[in-house]
Amino acid sequence: MIKGIIFDMDGVLTDSEPLNEEVTRTVLKEKYNIIDSVILSNNFRGVRSKDQFDILKSTFNVNGTFEDYMDFKKEIHARLHNGKEFLFSDSKKVLEELKENYKLALCTSSIRPTMEKMLKKMDLNIFETIITGDLLKSGKPNPECYIKSINGLKLQPNQCVIIEDAINGVKAAKASGAYCIAVLGSFSKKELIDAGADIVINNIKDLTQDIILRLGRDK
Repeated sequence: MIKGIIFDMDGVLTDSEPLNEEVTRTVLKEKYNIIDSVILSNNFRGVRSKDQFDILKSTFNVNGTFEDYMDFKKEIHARLHNGKEFLFSDSKKVLEELKENYKLALCTSSIRPTMEKMLKKMDLNIFETIITGDLLKSGKPNPECYIKSINGLKLQPNQCVIIEDAINGVKAAKASGAYCIAVLGSFSKKELIDAGADIVINNIKDLTQDIILRLGRDK
């Protein structure tokens, strides 16, 4: 029986992927003089900042430290964000409805200060536990983030469903032992199913209790 729901943030609850990509493209161009499609590749979406920097070092042999990268990335994010609202119109309603029957957690590759600022702006004081990328040793598809989220909810993996939109996220979700519902967006239904998603929905509005009850009936 499903007792907990764990949400990824970007592309699931918020339409922030375009901003994230714009920020990284700007950082690449202005700091490293790199103009390349790597930011748009499947393996770069939903990847925490530390792993992004490792990709940049191995692919482009960039100079400097991860701290330099993050300091500049924060500057660019503040410049481009400029008070924009990215929460999908149905996200808050869905979360409030699900909160009546399930324990909710948030697991995101974003760093803690950025996430706390966004949650405050969106008035989302609804999660029992929040895991951010700076708390992790390994990024997705490693399941560390979701294992920590499950433990934070004090549940077993087969009592949880994880809501994702990216291939690496789906792989991380399934490796944790939980169920996974994937939201269409950056990847096709076939790609998400091939990655291991149990169910694929069109958008967050389709995440109803009826959909969730389809999971876990065999356990």
